[in-house]
Amino acid sequence: WYQRRVRDSRSFFSFPKPRVTSAAMKTLHHLLLTLVLAPCTLQLDLKILVSPDHSSHPPPCALICSGEDEVQGWSDSVWLPGKVTKYVDISECGFVSVPLITVTARGEYGACPALFTEFRSTDDFNVFSVEGATAHEVTKNRCFVHWIATGYNC
Repeated sequence: WYQRRVRDSRSFFSFPKPRVTSAAMKTLHHLLLTLVLAPCTLQLDLKILVSPDHSSHPPPCALICSGEDEVQGWSDSVWLPGKVTKYVDISECGFVSVPLITVTARGEYGACPALFTEFRSTDDFNVFSVEGATAHEVTKNRCFVHWIATGYNC
């Protein structure tokens, strides 16, 4: 009885040996080739109609760079009393001319003010709140700055 039970348990856990056919290998080869080459052949047509400095660059130089800036760094604006401001570093994008920049804010714990940009350069920009806010409020609400910069890197 014991020997039969052991033999039955071994057959229960044994799996058939896989067979690799040439058709399966050919299909796998085509799939891998497609996965490797597809990203290389995809192109993004990015056209910038007018840049802030009205300069023109070759189409391959157009670049979109985006990010989410950390919550820390908000301060009450001296330049615009009753508003908040924040410095955002975009130097890693490598722009050679001032890019177009779009910003918005997202709060984890509450509402965030609408924002606009000022003092833009190739490496950084400042955001200011459109409506009244304090640095304490936007920090408490954990307001992140989301930004998209479109410009040239050559």
